[in-house]
Amino acid sequence: MIYLDYAASSPLYPEAAEELLRCSQEEFSNPGGLHRPAGRARALIHRSRASLARLLEVPDRSVFFCASATEANNWAIRCAAAQGPGHLLIGACEHKSVLESAKALRARGFALTLLRPDSRGFYAPDAVEAALRPDTRLLSIQAANNETGAVQDVAALSEIAARRHILYHCDAAQSFGHVSLPLHRADLVALSAHKLGGPRGAACLVVRRGLTPEPLLYGGGQELSLRAGTENTAAISAFAVAAKLACREQAAEEERIRALRLRFAELLRRAVPGVVFHESDRMLPGILNCAVPGLSGEELLMRLDLREICISTGSACASADAAPSHVLLAMGCSEEEALRSVRFSLGRLTTASEIESAAAAVAEICGGRD
Repeated sequence: MIYLDYAASSPLYPEAAEELLRCSQEEFSNPGGLHRPAGRARALIHRSRASLARLLEVPDRSVFFCASATEANNWAIRCAAAQGPGHLLIGACEHKSVLESAKALRARGFALTLLRPDSRGFYAPDAVEAALRPDTRLLSIQAANNETGAVQDVAALSEIAARRHILYHCDAAQSFGHVSLPLHRADLVALSAHKLGGPRGAACLVVRRGLTPEPLLYGGGQELSLRAGTENTAAISAFAVAAKLACREQAAEEERIRALRLRFAELLRRAVPGVVFHESDRMLPGILNCAVPGLSGEELLMRLDLREICISTGSACASADAAPSHVLLAMGCSEEEALRSVRFSLGRLTTASEIESAAAAVAEICGGRD
């Protein structure tokens, strides 16, 4: 199998898998208990929180664990509700967990503006500032897009929000552990373990010091009484292990994976006349989104799947939706081009030979020799 769907989910680091199994077998006690095994589980969570906080350059008490980036994004958008009715400025290319949460607040009386990016998927800071209003409560623009890999200017967006005294929420699920960005400057940051070699079921919301989010779940004292429910000790500990490894390897892997992506794009450009790439000047190293001629993205995905090559037509969370990508439409693509688009996403186990084989398979399929 050739796996080119890392943006949807990445394989576990062996060390994270070992920690997940070890904790599941040895540290299964409820961290809320009073006996010594419960204390060990509680200490593991504290150490994991501290480890992630160091990587993010934030205080330990800024990291709140939850189950997914979707949950963290929902939680972050709810923080705007605590500011009182007002205006939300949301990037039109955001993950559906952000867009749908913002629309829920609109139904409660908030004004909502969906800001379109340029044709590369980039939000120019001056365009963002021009779209803000005196009653804007929240700016939400992701660090990097999950479909196109476009990387935003997090430092500039954080500065704009701070100067205007509004909250800046940054969905960094795709960027953390893959590129270096000043995430500590945002007010609210969502992260996900399984995007960087950790397990599914662990994520976190990072909250700026001095800002107390609204409770997400009631009924217990977990996560400073902000998210009730027994903590997933094993997944949280494995999350911290994977994050440390990903950040340690980031510089070398970023260079290697970017070189593979550029090589892959060149092979496709030579072998598939008429291929269109949806690229930005600043991109994640491993995401390549393109539209091939003569085939829908879904058809190309299925034909590659028969060859045991795994890709995506966009966000995994919207895979059952046959509509064209809202991200590509917001960038100005036609519906027809958006429906012909697929996403290849590379990661730490991707090899040069896999890239060669995948490019050859795409060329054969598009050339009618499948």
